Amino acid sequence: SALGGTVLNCVDIDGTLIIKKKNLNFYMPGVVGGQNIQVYHFANGTWSPVNVAEIREDHVVVDMTAYGILTFIEVPAAPAEASAE
Repeated sequence: SALGGTVLNCVDIDGTLIIKKKNLNFYMPGVVGGQNIQVYHFANGTWSPVNVAEIREDHVVVDMTAYGILTFIEVPAAPAEASAE
């Protein structure tokens, strides 16, 4: 709620998935390029941001560094600042 966003998806990546590469592609129908999506990883009782490598139609690619719970949050774009004239 602090981000003012909407949770799009939440996944639990456990040890049954073998992470062989840093970038993992998550299929998320309805996502479009240009959306402001932030991803957070839950570990040790806190949420930490995860680098989002790419957002494209129906896909979000993140840099995975550890197993655990990920949440994908669409955050509204910050309002453009008025220019001084």
